[in-house]
Amino acid sequence: MLKKLLKLNCDYARNDDDLYIVEFPKSGVTWLTNILSNVIYAENGLNIETNFFNVGDIICDVHTQKQVFKRKLNFPGYQIYKSHEHFRPTYKKIIYLWRDPKQCLLSYYRMLVGLREYSGTFSDFVRHPDYGIDAWCSHVDSWIYKSSLQQRMIFIEYQALKDNCLPVITDLVSNLGWNVKEDIIQSAIDKSSMRNMSDHEAQRFANDPRWSVRVSNKYRFVGNKMSVEISKSDEIFIGEKSNVLLEVLAKHEV
Repeated sequence: MLKKLLKLNCDYARNDDDLYIVEFPKSGVTWLTNILSNVIYAENGLNIETNFFNVGDIICDVHTQKQVFKRKLNFPGYQIYKSHEHFRPTYKKIIYLWRDPKQCLLSYYRMLVGLREYSGTFSDFVRHPDYGIDAWCSHVDSWIYKSSLQQRMIFIEYQALKDNCLPVITDLVSNLGWNVKEDIIQSAIDKSSMRNMSDHEAQRFANDPRWSVRVSNKYRFVGNKMSVEISKSDEIFIGEKSNVLLEVLAKHEV
């Protein structure tokens, strides 16, 4: 099902001022979406906290919410979407979120196994054309080398966000032209902590019996710790495939 969703043609009405948060799956977009949604709620004076039930109300998922998404709030004054798509010339403003490929593929593998959409080994997974390291490289490469320099892009590394969340988000909102006070940003980060998001996920699972019968009861989207065996040869394979792109991505950190 996930594979079909990611391949949906999402050509619905768009505006040039729309903002897109783009990632290869499992690079941290749900977390970033939660943070930005909480900032937006606060800036609009709304006492609402983002959770797994309402997360799509502010930031539209192009793969599951295909209808024209009407703006509802005054701030920021344009629509925000999240997407796993390869390079799209119709995206004019982009936040590209990337993650170390080994950690990204580990998380992606855990998710697909948990959703019962993949049953092979991790070694097979990293070599799978649709899910593995070639797919990761193709996705990153498309946004670096196929995009026009007229497209506005901000690259964010997941690990940097994890290690230094406040300064990274502060820099991001400044780049977006949002005049947001630091205490509001910090509050949005606190509301989007792993503990809070884990509690929200547990609440969603507890109130929706479909998850207990259709998804592995061991799987969680937040903080999934399913043990995965990684061979040295798999690590070398991932590294050899991705090292050139990682060097390119690292340059914007200098």
